[in-house]
Amino acid sequence: MTTYAIIGSGAIGSALAERFHAASVDAVIANTRGPASLQSITEKFGSTVKPVELDRALQADVLILAVPYDAVPEVARRKVA
Repeated sequence: MTTYAIIGSGAIGSALAERFHAASVDAVIANTRGPASLQSITEKFGSTVKPVELDRALQADVLILAVPYDAVPEVARRKVA
C-alpha cells in the first residue's frame, strides 16, 4: 500500500489534507513544529489524515512538499531513519 505525506501545514498543506480526506485517502501531515501544532487542522479529519513527526513523514512513499521555497533546505537536511 502506498503511503502519502504532506510536509507543511499552511494554506496549501491544509488544502491538500482536506482533499485527501474528501477522497478517503489515508495520509500523514507534518511540519517542523511537531504533531501537537497540527491538532486544529487534523481533528476534523478523523483517522484519514494523521499528524506525525517530520522524520516519520519523510518515510512515506510519496512526499508532497507544501513549504515555502526557503524552507526546503531545512526539510532536506532531515535524516530518514
